[in-house]
Amino acid sequence: MKNAFENDEEDEEDSLSSSGGWQTEEEDEHEGQHESALDVNALEPPTAPLTENQKVNQKVLQDALTAPLTAEQDEAVNAALANGSATEVLASGSSHFADITLKRMDVATMAPGQWLNDEMVNFTLGAMVAREARRVGVGADGSTPVQPRTHFMSTYFITKMCAEQDNGGRAYNYDEVKNWTTREKLGYDALLCETIIVPVNQGNFHWVLATVEPREKRVRLYDSLLGEDRDLLNRLKRWVEDEYKDKKRQVVDTSEWVAEHPKKIPRQKNMCDCGVFMLKYADYIASGCPLTFTREDMAYFRRRIVADALEAGKSGKPDEANAEVTVVTRNSPFPVTAAVGAAAFMKPDEANAEVTVVTR
Repeated sequence: MKNAFENDEEDEEDSLSSSGGWQTEEEDEHEGQHESALDVNALEPPTAPLTENQKVNQKVLQDALTAPLTAEQDEAVNAALANGSATEVLASGSSHFADITLKRMDVATMAPGQWLNDEMVNFTLGAMVAREARRVGVGADGSTPVQPRTHFMSTYFITKMCAEQDNGGRAYNYDEVKNWTTREKLGYDALLCETIIVPVNQGNFHWVLATVEPREKRVRLYDSLLGEDRDLLNRLKRWVEDEYKDKKRQVVDTSEWVAEHPKKIPRQKNMCDCGVFMLKYADYIASGCPLTFTREDMAYFRRRIVADALEAGKSGKPDEANAEVTVVTRNSPFPVTAAVGAAAFMKPDEANAEVTVVTR
C-alpha cells in the first residue's frame, strides 16, 4: 500500500473519529479506556449465556489465534523478511478467487512499519478460505463443498464493482462481479452464508473490512481509524439486491437493512497497521471469536501472518496444509505445533473434535 502519510512521530498518531474529524487528546484517552476494558461480548452479544463447554471451546480458539511462534517458525519468518531476490517465490496456493504466489517483495510488506499489498492480503484470506473448507468438510459425493458459514471476497471485488472515479466518487457495475459467486464456481450459495467478508482498500492508502450478513439483514464497516463509509455500505446493499435477482430470480429490498460502523473495536495508533487490523478483524469474525486483540498485538500478528502463509504455501495447496493441528494454550510453557490460522476452524458451540489441546 502506498504511504500517504509522511509523519512518523509517535506523539502525532491521530485517528479519525466517528464524526469524521480528528480526535482530541481527551477523546483519544476516552477511546483508549474503551479498548483496554473491551467487553468481549460487546460487539456480538450472545442470544443466550454460553455453556461451560462453549466457553472452553471459545477460549481454545482465542488462545490459538495468539499462540506463540515455534523456534522453527521464528527462523522461517526471519529468513522470509531478510534481504534477497525480490521476485523469489516463498509460498504459493489457490482459492476460489485466485491462484496466488507470494514473492519476497510481498512478504516484505509484513515488516514493521510497512503497508500490506494486495498479494499478501489475498494469500492470507485464501488461507482463511481453506480453513473454512476444512471446517465444513465436503458433501457425500466427495467433491461438493458443504455450505460454509463464511464467504470471503478478494481485494479486487470492490475494485471491480465500485471503481473509484476521478471526482472521488464510486461507480457501480454489478456485471463486473456477477460471475464471482455462481454456484458452479463456489459449489455453494454465498447468500446463505452467515457472513460475507469484503476487504477494502480505500484510496490506495487505507485498509478497512466490510461484512455483509444476509441472515441479519445487516452490513458493517470495521475501520481501525473509526472512519465511516456509508456510500460503500449502500453499494454492498445494492449488490445483495442484484445477487438475489441474478442468482435466485427474487426481488429483495435492502433499504431497511441496518448499516453499522462499530466503534468499540480494536483500533490503530499509527499510520501503517491498518492492513493487519483488517486481516485480524476478518480472522476473528470468521473464527467466531470476539475482537479481543489490541494494538500491542500487531508486531506479533505481522510475524504470525507470515508464519502461517509460509506453512500454508509449502505444498502449494493451502487447503492441504496443517490438516492435523495441535493447539497449545497461552498458559502452557510449550509452543504451538502447527499454524495457528489452521487451528481456528470450529464454531465456538462445536466440540473441538479435530483439535488436540495440550495443556501440560
